[in-house]
Amino acid sequence: MKKILHIYTRVSSAVQEEGTSLETQKELGINKSKELGMKYQIWNEGAASLHHENHTNRPKIAELLLEIHNGTIKHLFVYNNDRLSRNDQTQFVIKNAIKTNGVILYTKDGQYDLNNPTDNLFKSLLDGFAEYDNAIRAERTRLGKLNKVRNGGWYGALSEIFRWSDYFVFEDDA
Repeated sequence: MKKILHIYTRVSSAVQEEGTSLETQKELGINKSKELGMKYQIWNEGAASLHHENHTNRPKIAELLLEIHNGTIKHLFVYNNDRLSRNDQTQFVIKNAIKTNGVILYTKDGQYDLNNPTDNLFKSLLDGFAEYDNAIRAERTRLGKLNKVRNGGWYGALSEIFRWSDYFVFEDDA
């Protein structure tokens, strides 16, 4: 029986689904399967952010984890480590399943055998950087939106009805 490389694809927002990212992730996974001499199976999650969610809210990753636990998946490709998750609790669940079941994780940059201490450490560092990057990006976005509203800018349908600053006192304006 020929080995199968399971290719998991995901973008973080519906807007990104209109772009080429999912197709690029898929193509890179297929190329990796050819390089490894494996058949492939695509697991396309589409647009699914995990910033505030549990992995069970993403049907494809939940199904993938079930198959990993059942021992039917031994080779998994993701474009980048953060495609699995940028949330440390979810990363732990996924990493534990991969490690416990002897799954080799492939990305565009290499492969990881999490039963190897060096690969395990490096994956842990990547997980930490992904969560940090996500938190910093979310904070910049929140501050940008707040500043736009504070300056009377448009943010959502209610912005057309009234100026937010006429109704709300912002902390540094008090």
